[in-house]
Amino acid sequence: MPTIRIMTRKEGRRPDLKRTADDISAETGIPAERMNIFEEVYPEGASYTASGNYEPIVCIAACRKNGQEWIQRLMAAAAKTVAEQLLVPRESVSVYVSLIDEGYLLVDGRFL
Repeated sequence: MPTIRIMTRKEGRRPDLKRTADDISAETGIPAERMNIFEEVYPEGASYTASGNYEPIVCIAACRKNGQEWIQRLMAAAAKTVAEQLLVPRESVSVYVSLIDEGYLLVDGRFL
């Protein structure tokens, strides 16, 4: 059950979260209903990068036990769909993952 957060400063271009889930699902085989997807649109002045680059950043939380290949497929699919929806080059979308170790995810009252 990955959690995906899309952060951008582009107020005029916002991702369609259902389409994002459907597109990522089509690329990875992860059922769309298993994903939690959020967007954060930052207004001018609410963020800072020394380079001035404000391209989209995608933050994913996923269980380490899924394996590196699975996680990298998820990362690539997220970058692709965000780039397509926000009309930016795929290579300008940064994606990082926070890995959740086994036993550190509580879902439906069970530790996974």
